[in-house]
Amino acid sequence: MNFQRGLLPDLILTFRSLAALLEARFPLVDALDECAGQAATRDLQSALSTVCSRVTAGQALSDAMAAEPAFPQLVIALTRTGESSGTLSRTLIQAADILELKQEGRRNLSAALTYPAVIMGV
Repeated sequence: MNFQRGLLPDLILTFRSLAALLEARFPLVDALDECAGQAATRDLQSALSTVCSRVTAGQALSDAMAAEPAFPQLVIALTRTGESSGTLSRTLIQAADILELKQEGRRNLSAALTYPAVIMGV
C-alpha cells in the first residue's frame, strides 16, 4: 500500500485522535490500538495495527511508521522530532494541521482548474 491522497482526511483524524489520547496520558501502545480500532479504512487500520505491534516490540514510533508506506515522509520526520524533543502530541497536531493545509490546497487548485475547463468545453 502506497500513501494515497484519499487517505488524507483519515490520517488527519487519526493524528488528532492520537494526540488527544497522548495528552490524556494514554500509553502510546494503547492509543495506537484505539486509533487502529477506529480507522475509517481497512488499509489504515492494518497500517496502524502493524505500527502498534512494532512499537510494542520496542521500536520507536517514527521507525515503525517509516516501515509503513501509508504515512507521508513529512509526518514521519515530524514524529521523529516530537519523540526526540518530548513533544510528540504537539507535533502530531502540527502534522495534522499541515496535512489539512495540503488537502485544502488541493481542493482550491482543483476548484481553480475546474472553471477554465468548463469555459473551454463550452
